[in-house]
Amino acid sequence: MFTLHLEPWFDRAEWNHVRDLVLARDPTALHFMKVWRSRSARLPAGVETTVSLLEASSNMDNSLALSMSINRFLNHVSHIGMNEFGVSKLHAAADRLQVPGWIVDIRHETTHGHMPSITILRSGFEVCWSWICANYWENKMNPVLPLKDQERDALENLLECYLYLRVYQCWGTMYVKDIAENGDVFTHIKSLWGNCVRQKKTKDFLSLSVKQAAAITKNEILNLQTEKEELARILVDEELLVPEDSFLQSLVGEEEDDHVEVPKDLLFVWKDYIELIDESVGAKLLIDLLVEKIGRNDVEENHKEYCAAWIVEISEGILARSKHLTLKKDHGAGIKDFERWISKPNRLIQMLLPCFSSLIGLGRRKQSLIDDLMTAAVGDSEEQDGNSSVEKVFSVEDIAAEAEEAAKPTLGWRPVTSSGWDQQILRTFHDQSWESLWLGETAEWLPSPRQPEEEEEFQLSVRHSMQVVWPGEEVLPQGRAEEDKPFFYRDVSQNLNQFSSPRRKRVRKN
Repeated sequence: MFTLHLEPWFDRAEWNHVRDLVLARDPTALHFMKVWRSRSARLPAGVETTVSLLEASSNMDNSLALSMSINRFLNHVSHIGMNEFGVSKLHAAADRLQVPGWIVDIRHETTHGHMPSITILRSGFEVCWSWICANYWENKMNPVLPLKDQERDALENLLECYLYLRVYQCWGTMYVKDIAENGDVFTHIKSLWGNCVRQKKTKDFLSLSVKQAAAITKNEILNLQTEKEELARILVDEELLVPEDSFLQSLVGEEEDDHVEVPKDLLFVWKDYIELIDESVGAKLLIDLLVEKIGRNDVEENHKEYCAAWIVEISEGILARSKHLTLKKDHGAGIKDFERWISKPNRLIQMLLPCFSSLIGLGRRKQSLIDDLMTAAVGDSEEQDGNSSVEKVFSVEDIAAEAEEAAKPTLGWRPVTSSGWDQQILRTFHDQSWESLWLGETAEWLPSPRQPEEEEEFQLSVRHSMQVVWPGEEVLPQGRAEEDKPFFYRDVSQNLNQFSSPRRKRVRKN
């Protein structure tokens, strides 16, 4: 049983035209959307929200119209939060969808009868407009009707079979039967061929040359008449432009680890299809898809590096500097594409910055400023040992957390986690000696306060103190009197009674 889905736009070309009008904030788009509303009982929520914002943009001095458009936008955000994340609170939905919290505050203020200033309303409108353009219209660029599962599987298998055959052709293999020496690979290729190529040609598979088999596979791919956007997506998403690791390693051979390039055999395999995509929809689509794949968390770092290498090679072909690819110069990339490419900065995107700048004609000074911003956002991740030479960039949340921690009362002892004693060095200063610790010749001891007369005091007897002999001074030089010694090295037992003892033991009277 088939399920029909009615779309309000006539075809893909009409959608693309309206999308371009919306991104240019052209009010003419409203005429098309009103026609769409007449064709359908209910427009998509993204289109309805766009209608409300476009109508308000015609008069940016009307506070009521701006506030109503912001409220309509937040209704859309609330529905998405409920349907996608199961959250009922607007602040929670806005946080999930990366909508600033102060936009939600505008709704609360207008609902309770306090209209914000026109400046705040205009700023809120711009945030809402940017969000709907980035997350709805640009996210749905060139909507491609999905292939049926069988057709897509057939196309993927044909492309994979074509990859194997062309690689063996590059390696100089003449006949298909020669591939049989590698049993597992031959069995896999034969299975792909039998499932995808027409039956009358499968019987002659072993008698074909590798070049003939590759040509037959290519014709089968072209006969499917697949949309070039879907073809580009399959090449990027599946392990075709960047094969799986073992296959890739056989193509790469021995290369320096710090230098990644697209293997020449892969360029030879996919050259015709890349130029075919460029002729139809432009090679910029491949750059968009590769940048998107670099930003995904489920892609291995090694594969991301080869995606970046493909971007460099395609860009060189657009700029007529590639020895392998010949692509159209009117690629159509602009500042909006540049902003989208660098919207999720990472190490590889920063390395691709000169390439992106050359495509849109960005000056060196602006490129340098953007590179500094990306360095601050990404950090120096090229360090092999993982230690970053760029200091951590603190956010407002970090500062608030640190202030909150400092405001907490400290009770009792608290363990010290980082004492830094391992970095402390005990060292002496130049010309330092023990004489700096000695008391001077004129130093006098202060007498201790006398005790009340009713208490009888008695001093502890102190035995004759031993004379301290410092190394090097075992023998007292002739002619040096006892008084010449430092004060606390003298034998003062004879004159001890003239000083009161610092320790006394009090004895009660009977």
